[in-house]
Amino acid sequence: MNRPLIVLSAVALAAVLSITVAAKNSGNAREPASSTSTNASPPPRKKQYREAYRDELSRLIEEAGLTCKNDRDCDALPLGARSCGGAAEYTVISQLAKAQFGERIAELQAIIEEMDRDQQKASGTMGICSVLEKPAVHCIKSRCATKAAAN
Repeated sequence: MNRPLIVLSAVALAAVLSITVAAKNSGNAREPASSTSTNASPPPRKKQYREAYRDELSRLIEEAGLTCKNDRDCDALPLGARSCGGAAEYTVISQLAKAQFGERIAELQAIIEEMDRDQQKASGTMGICSVLEKPAVHCIKSRCATKAAAN
């Protein structure tokens, strides 16, 4: 890994962690307190915070790895919420990632779902009520993947 990417990753992780700590300490939310400086840029939109939590989840899954020995070592993790119910998306995860980061993964799942529901409520979003089907995940060449991803 090259040095600029490591530095960028460290900065992004620090930002996500500070947001998480601020949210836990305030009991509300996903936005840090705004700066009193007139030169400060406006705080990021909530969608950007959701993406930061989603990025953290992806990083944890990648850090633990998607290695497997059989299909039981793999799963599709539901994320977010559709306005009519069900997951907004699924991501491939290994049982190893669940074992290693299970508590944080569950927290991130809950935060992302809550943010989706809050956004839908605030905007009055309505959907066509289609359900996103959970994809079949398999151990392909010792790596968890959907069949579509493996082809």
